[in-house]
Amino acid sequence: MTCFHMQFETEQPFIKRAREAEDWFFSDDSRRLFSFVSVCDELRLEPKYIRTRLKRRTPSPPGHSAGKKIVLT
Repeated sequence: MTCFHMQFETEQPFIKRAREAEDWFFSDDSRRLFSFVSVCDELRLEPKYIRTRLKRRTPSPPGHSAGKKIVLT
């Protein structure tokens, strides 16, 4: 999840990884063993709920202090 939120940083290496993470989280591909949907299915998690929470927790653009960090417990 950290990679997903790193896309809002300004450094290029983080942007590429963040976009890859975003593609993984929001892909509906269930054919691959480690796709997000397959992992959620195996762990009995609801992908739609997780995606909704990710969208809500998207930090503010760089330079704004209102951004939130995701902490999983």
